[in-house]
Amino acid sequence: DFGDMTVARAAGGDAGHSSETRALLAAGSTPSSDENDTIDFITIASTGNGTDAGNLSATRYYNTQTDGNTRYISAGGSDTAVNIMEYNDFSTSANVSDFGDLGAVAKFGSSADSVTRAVLQCGHYDGSAGSNVIEFVTVASTGNATDFGNLDTAVDNAGGTSNGTLGEFFGGANSGGTGQNITQKITIASTGNASDTGDIAHAPSNRISAVAATSGT
Repeated sequence: DFGDMTVARAAGGDAGHSSETRALLAAGSTPSSDENDTIDFITIASTGNGTDAGNLSATRYYNTQTDGNTRYISAGGSDTAVNIMEYNDFSTSANVSDFGDLGAVAKFGSSADSVTRAVLQCGHYDGSAGSNVIEFVTVASTGNATDFGNLDTAVDNAGGTSNGTLGEFFGGANSGGTGQNITQKITIASTGNASDTGDIAHAPSNRISAVAATSGT
């Protein structure tokens, strides 16, 4: 046991962010399936309950999270999908600020990040389930997302991970909601389409059975 969050959350929709020292849990659904705007933080090296780290500008879930050294970004989300990107510094406990916009409304996305760039696999994009759209932002500045390229296979609710140089997206579901076992790789510092690098051992059973991934250097 590590501790407790400030707000109970049910399965689905909460976004996790982390630096080398601090982890945050943003938004997500409550046990009654309501969206919330709460952000909690924990210090990774110690155990203890979550602490209030501020709020998103509105309640939402299925938002995409980014990791990094100094700043985190929450992108898209909500049951009906939004194109909003918001940010704050990991070291600051305060409400988020506007970062810019995605190219269209999105949810069920994932990310692969370096210390300078966040690459966003947009998931359910512009009303289309199982999208192949990839966009990116420069973390240190604010502004709208820019086109990065396309996935080899269109999916949403995939797991995203990186080592700071290469990013990979695992699994997810296609436009019909069928789970996929594909692994797709990008080079974070450049732009271009993702390439198929193999398969995970087990495909998720459907869109709701989202894939999660860990990352490191």
